[in-house]
Amino acid sequence: MKEVVIIGSGLGGLSCGVILAKNGYHVTILEKETQAGGCLQCFVRDGAKFETGMHFIGSAAEGQTLNRLLRYLEADVKLSQLDTHHYDVISLKGEHFAFANGRETFIDTLSTAFPDQRENLVRLFDIIERVAKASSLHSLEHTETDDALNTEYQLKSINEVISSVITDEKLQNVLVGNLPLYAAEKDKTPFSVYAFIMDFYNQSAWRVVGGSDHLAKSMIATIEKYGGQVLTRKKVTEIVCDEEKTTGVTCEDGNSYAANLVISDAHPSVTVELVKSRLFRPAYRKRIQNIPNTIGGFAVYLHFKEDEVAYMNYNFYGYNQSTPWGCENYDAATWPKGYLYMHLCEEEGQKYAKSGVILSYMQMKDVEKWKGTKVGRRGKEYEEFKHQHAEKLLDSLEKEFPGLRSHIASYTTSTPLTYLDYTGTPGGSMYGVAKDVHAGAAARVHHRTKIPNLLLTGQNINSHGILGVLVGTMVTCGEVIGSEQLFHQIVNDKKSVVIGGGLGGLFTGALLAKEGYQVTVIEKNRVIGGGLQTFSRHGVNFETGMHLLGGIRKDGAIYKICEYLGIMKDLKIHDVDADCMDEITYISDGKTYHIPEGKENFIRYFQSEFPEEKQGIRDYVEELYHIVDEIDFFYLRTENEHIYSHDEKFYWPADKIVEYYFKNPKLRDAISYMNPMFGGSAGHTPGYISALINVLYINGPSRFVSNSQQMAEALARVIEEGGGKIVSGDPVVKIDIEGRQMKSVTTESGRQFSGENYICAIHPKQLLRLTDAKAFSKAYRNRINEAPNSFSSFCVFCIFKPESFPYINHTCYLQMDYGKVWHYGEYDAKDWPRGFMYMTPCEDHQGPYARKMIINSPMPYSVCSKWADSRTGHRSEEYEEWKQEHLDRILDRMEMIYPAFRDKCEYVFASSPLTIRDYYNEPEGALYGLFKDCEHIAESQVPVFTKVRNLFMAGQNCNVHGFCGVPLTAINTVEAIVGINRVTNKINEAYERSK
Repeated sequence: MKEVVIIGSGLGGLSCGVILAKNGYHVTILEKETQAGGCLQCFVRDGAKFETGMHFIGSAAEGQTLNRLLRYLEADVKLSQLDTHHYDVISLKGEHFAFANGRETFIDTLSTAFPDQRENLVRLFDIIERVAKASSLHSLEHTETDDALNTEYQLKSINEVISSVITDEKLQNVLVGNLPLYAAEKDKTPFSVYAFIMDFYNQSAWRVVGGSDHLAKSMIATIEKYGGQVLTRKKVTEIVCDEEKTTGVTCEDGNSYAANLVISDAHPSVTVELVKSRLFRPAYRKRIQNIPNTIGGFAVYLHFKEDEVAYMNYNFYGYNQSTPWGCENYDAATWPKGYLYMHLCEEEGQKYAKSGVILSYMQMKDVEKWKGTKVGRRGKEYEEFKHQHAEKLLDSLEKEFPGLRSHIASYTTSTPLTYLDYTGTPGGSMYGVAKDVHAGAAARVHHRTKIPNLLLTGQNINSHGILGVLVGTMVTCGEVIGSEQLFHQIVNDKKSVVIGGGLGGLFTGALLAKEGYQVTVIEKNRVIGGGLQTFSRHGVNFETGMHLLGGIRKDGAIYKICEYLGIMKDLKIHDVDADCMDEITYISDGKTYHIPEGKENFIRYFQSEFPEEKQGIRDYVEELYHIVDEIDFFYLRTENEHIYSHDEKFYWPADKIVEYYFKNPKLRDAISYMNPMFGGSAGHTPGYISALINVLYINGPSRFVSNSQQMAEALARVIEEGGGKIVSGDPVVKIDIEGRQMKSVTTESGRQFSGENYICAIHPKQLLRLTDAKAFSKAYRNRINEAPNSFSSFCVFCIFKPESFPYINHTCYLQMDYGKVWHYGEYDAKDWPRGFMYMTPCEDHQGPYARKMIINSPMPYSVCSKWADSRTGHRSEEYEEWKQEHLDRILDRMEMIYPAFRDKCEYVFASSPLTIRDYYNEPEGALYGLFKDCEHIAESQVPVFTKVRNLFMAGQNCNVHGFCGVPLTAINTVEAIVGINRVTNKINEAYERSK
């Protein structure tokens, strides 16, 4: 692996580190200060937080340039958008003008004040957009143009171009009102700089919630994730070279770092001084050291009294003169000629500001006499100088914001000397090397140096600001990994939005992440996982759905998928007893069956119990395996999407298959005991559903140890490590579809997400409620809305007194009598519950005693539908009485097989179909989604494809429900996007390599 050393941890250094680390390089970043981040750093005074350099950013809306760059850099930061009607306010001697986001709105807003300039504003914006888009690096859009257009406007100054288009002098001045963002000088700064800045912020303007250091911390975490490191207090004193190239660096502490490549994020003049070698000729050194830099700055950091200053969701540029030009040329009597005033955003929807900053130009010569001193040790005269200048700035600000002074709790200041100490930029320059139309190429610094493996990055290479620096980063890293390859990586980032963070949504998202997609999973609940969720009562964790696992033993389909995703090592799994995977007790005759795992063991056991049905038992089990063998996806075999051929019993009702092979009514019932695992109904449930579940668990079931949430978290990590994110506690409320193409989804909080494709992993009825009536045909809507759902469940949760109830390492089924197993979807108050399944979940370091039990008894939703309009935690006393009655009935049944069962319980509570409906967002609390009906098979399940071209379905309503069926369906969904058999082949190949 190639070793890369990066000098400096500013935005340029960190972004280079992320890109190279993602491309397989071992990155070490060396930072001289105690805090990494350069101008991304923040500091705290008197409990208030302040940003040092990067106060706001642009083009960060979905799909815009910076949004795509940050996503590629895996920057996990929250952004708060500035007021779109006036993200910048310009004040020329007290007369205010607003910059609004969007070309048309910007023009409309300024045309109100300058109606005769509308056409000229249109012409100016045409030029701005042409220049901005002429650089594919700035727009991330492929362009057929070359650099000619850019070059033309690099040789013309800002005021030259604006005055040639805009005829109103006041408007000319308004249009450059934000020039403190780039320290422009009249007749010097190229128009191209202005065009890039204006286009960047006019698309959208944002602040980083909590401060710009969050961006630095996020990139550092990404670098470390890919095996790199960021070291602070590592001041580089020399870039070591041999006769041809650099071999590494040495630091002030005596440590050396060897490198195949060195990238310097320090100012070019500082970098040149670090190279003692003759590989840098005197002429090169002289040119670099003589390039002029932009002006420095004086800042007043304001700490406001609590809840007294309204948060200002825009930037304010105040000028004590009629033009923004010339603020760098001042004397003691005229300073400050202008300033920029902003607030820090601490949280989304902020009402009051806790801190703010006022920035104004300041020449280094003003503080030259204190050069050589250190921060905090410059003396009383220096402190008085800062105080006087701070008061002058506050006087100017007070004119625009009367009474503001009285709301200031405290303030602190910085000068160009402060900036010099913390960033190392010569002269305390705010933006490094100054661009000058007259100097041309002589004022530019190339990313390549005279040393072949020493490159430069940062604000001096292309331009300053977050976009300018990141474009410079692309140029620098493109030199290393190939500019074409890097550009392809960034612009071809594939994005998917998954609605629903249950088992189906998470597996689909994780598999897409493995395919290189940037996945956003949106889950309505605060806790992700759906049926994987775990909740806590009285300090004990309970699983909500995934109590029993099939296919996760070695060689099983789910095991292979988890190995491919790299999460198997993160899961704690415990196998049930091989000689008794399931236990069935019939109250009517007192008979208990202890059923072993394994196909042959299963057959022999039932043959021993019902010897007269010996051949039928073997034929039946062989039939189940034969049916399942026809389902390629169950075994992760590649499929031919055009050929479907099934045995006639494949779509037979499952109970009919049982009757076909057996005459004994007790055997018919006992061998169908797994019915609660798939919601079977006499005459309707397809044979293949029963076959899949039976084969899955006959092959050997397992359990999660401690909780099932671990799988949800493991899948979420795969998505996040692939650059995606999980958005929880924010339900989707609207889906925007135009012309059979999905455009975006909007959540309850107002956030909007868009992607290349979308996956719906929620119940299709819920999908329809989120879309416009025109999005799907009336026939499709009617079919989905009228389709019946599977039955639900009444659940009882027990917490045992210590050492009072034994741990049972298998699943138990209680049946009141034979002949009831295919009729769980029916309810009769006289004999409910007819049966249920119960289990003691496995804890860490499980001993001989159980801590808890979960009892699930099938129940149709209609039993509690009278309370359908209520929500969990807010139901009537009548409902609570009803629930207690049904809970007691189940406990009565448990007492039949475990006398004094109630006495062993410390706490007992229950949930109903309404609870399942509320938490899973499943209509009618359906355990298994749409009711699968062999008489209407096409109508009872949903294909992964939809009529909307980029919308796909996932989850239990597509193929088969359950811990095995849903992940396998996720493969179908992903392959509908990336190509048939592509994922299946990768999973199998990875598994073969791991053997």
